[in-house]
Amino acid sequence: MIKKSPTTKQQDIISSLLLLIKQVKTLKVDSMYKAEKGTKIKYSIDAFIDAHWPIYHTEALMNESFDFSVINKLHQHLIVEVMDIIKNEQSIANQILIENNIDVKQILPQAEDSKLAHGVYMFSKNDLDIEYIVIGDVHSDDQSVVKLLDATDFYHKVATDVKIKLIFMGDYVDRGKAHLKTLERILLLKILFPENIYLLRGNHDGGKFQEDGTIKLPYRIPDQDQLVDYFPKYLEQIINDGRGIEIKLLEDYFMLFDHLPYIAFIWTESGVVQCVHGGLPKPFFGRDHLDFTQPYDFIETLSMLTCYPELDNAGATILENLMWSDPYNGGEDYKMAYKRFKFTHEHFNAYAEKIGIWKMLRGHEARAEGFEINHQGLVYTIFSSGDTLDSHYNGVDACYAQVKQSGDIVIHHFIESI
Repeated sequence: MIKKSPTTKQQDIISSLLLLIKQVKTLKVDSMYKAEKGTKIKYSIDAFIDAHWPIYHTEALMNESFDFSVINKLHQHLIVEVMDIIKNEQSIANQILIENNIDVKQILPQAEDSKLAHGVYMFSKNDLDIEYIVIGDVHSDDQSVVKLLDATDFYHKVATDVKIKLIFMGDYVDRGKAHLKTLERILLLKILFPENIYLLRGNHDGGKFQEDGTIKLPYRIPDQDQLVDYFPKYLEQIINDGRGIEIKLLEDYFMLFDHLPYIAFIWTESGVVQCVHGGLPKPFFGRDHLDFTQPYDFIETLSMLTCYPELDNAGATILENLMWSDPYNGGEDYKMAYKRFKFTHEHFNAYAEKIGIWKMLRGHEARAEGFEINHQGLVYTIFSSGDTLDSHYNGVDACYAQVKQSGDIVIHHFIESI
């Protein structure tokens, strides 16, 4: 048996990817065996991923003979493809709308559906047939993603042209045990089903190289945590060990994270639902209240939600506000002097009135029941990593939210803690 060179293996994996894409496209349009198409698509995707990963992802790091060069090549290709899809989702019409308006409920019916501008998705179709599935943090937990896809019957629905859209609210990496495998599955889904998968950015989805070559992370790693439980440090160790991961892959992931959108607005019959990783811009942007009459007077157009040029009193951007803030639960400080602050029911009402939303779906905080509802039923926290071998969050009943066109938000658990 002739042993293949690393270069040949890298070429093989791209050829296998292209074949998978062709297979999925063929199955989707195949008029025969409709009941089996979803199963065949699921099997093809799972077989492709499982072919180059150990049963448990952590074994790849512990096994010093495991060569990541094939995975490095594949992930570089996946990043390029997803970046291209995001670029093609941009809408000039939506850009004009959000640069010149502040009330999203007024402009959303006019917007190009499922298109992007200034880091904001607009889901504008008032179509009773569309099923919106909103997903919280998955944190390098590939097994939870697999279970989620099964629980939503995703493959069967896309195979039979059921209108379904999965909106991930960020935090794809860190803390779990399957950093690269989780990213691989999610990016692959975006490539195979670009009209069904939408990716927002979380506060853990980031990092950058500084001039001295060190990595600056957007968060602090607790002293008791292992460095390899965090995606950039995990890749950095493999790079330093010379096991096939190139530094360019980490740079490319940082670039991809920087290009992920931050907000999705969903039209419903009852009002607009906003999806975002964390929550709100900081009220008064952390300034003296005398500067503004209302908490969000500093926001004049929807585009300013992602493009506000100044820093708040903690030196944070408005984008960081969107990824880091949390609903206030009482009995604690608002922490308005910090990047991670608390917003009250009154703050939410002021924001909702200003930009024209009804409810908010967000992730960012693990909850034992997988969800929490705050501010008189207007703010929902969703967490989607639970009791699996990949997960850091044992004891969490992982869930997702279904946004119905009536405006009802239904919580579905797909993993119950043991």
